[in-house]
Amino acid sequence: MISMTKIKLLSLLAFLLLISWIFVIVFSGAGWNILGITWDFSNTGAFGDSFGPLSAAMGAAAATGAFLAWHEQRKELNRVRENDVQNKKDAQTARDEQTFFNLVKFFQDNVSLTDIQRSESSDKKGQDAFAFILQMVDRRITQGIGVSYRITFDRYVNDLGHYFRIIYNIVNFVDGSSLENKYFYVKVLRSLLSNAEIALIGLNCEHGEGREKFKPLVEKYAILKNLSRDLIQKYELDKSFSSSAFSYQR
Repeated sequence: MISMTKIKLLSLLAFLLLISWIFVIVFSGAGWNILGITWDFSNTGAFGDSFGPLSAAMGAAAATGAFLAWHEQRKELNRVRENDVQNKKDAQTARDEQTFFNLVKFFQDNVSLTDIQRSESSDKKGQDAFAFILQMVDRRITQGIGVSYRITFDRYVNDLGHYFRIIYNIVNFVDGSSLENKYFYVKVLRSLLSNAEIALIGLNCEHGEGREKFKPLVEKYAILKNLSRDLIQKYELDKSFSSSAFSYQR
């Protein structure tokens, strides 16, 4: 590939050669024998004709140099544009990544602040609160999994509703973000969930409000992957979800 420096040098040499040739012809015609050569101007017509092809050659060389310069400048401009696009993409990815981790921090804080007050014994806080809620589902499971879950959800709607909205929005954000390896970020989020939380997410997607929007994302990013086989069978989640919900498929 011809560099811009070489193109400029070739164009300059062609220009200087043309000027030098004109200089010799003009001053020789004026009687100044610069080169010490005796010029016979009786054949100036033929000599002038010989200047024509040279002029054409010099013009072609100049045009070629100009084209090469334009072509190189165009490629350089394209490289600048591509770099600008990549820089903007990298900046957006960095912002999305920072937003993701801020959302995860907010989610963890929300879980730690979850507090179920019990009159007969100590309160249940944090992830223990969600384990307790799942136990409440088990108490009525003979009435049917869906019925039991909906009764339990209505009782703890303030805790569960807020929890599901936050985690759904985090996964939905990742899905629509500029992050390249989206599954990696969802996997980071999933690693923070307890078995009880994952089971409740599965129940919510099958028998609650998560059926329409959250369930497709659960299946897309294998959010139920870490759930124990016993809980999967107990709540019949393997009958409700596609296999992708339990094992990530690229």
